[in-house]
Amino acid sequence: MYKDNYGIFFGRLNRHGDVMVLHVGDGAAVTRMDCNIYPVGANFSVQYEHPEGIVISRGDADSIGLDIEDDPRRAAAIMGRKGGSVRSEKKSAAAQENGRKGGRPRKGDF
Repeated sequence: MYKDNYGIFFGRLNRHGDVMVLHVGDGAAVTRMDCNIYPVGANFSVQYEHPEGIVISRGDADSIGLDIEDDPRRAAAIMGRKGGSVRSEKKSAAAQENGRKGGRPRKGDF
């Protein structure tokens, strides 16, 4: 993963072998980064806004230490871990309700 002032990112290979840069939290396309690389086919660096999302070369991704996920299931796992670590009022209420029902069921009790 790559972290800067705009968030935490990972990359996913596209069909051309380039890397789409995505937010870890929700998988949304990254539109701006705090490093000096240029997206594929662009004349200005990623430090400027790219509303269509940022796609960089594999070499640039490696140079900034961006984790590249070529398996969608692994990318989903990264996003799930990030989402699971977030605390919210809704998650707290759900956990309390489940606790009143006896908590997490044992393996095999389904």
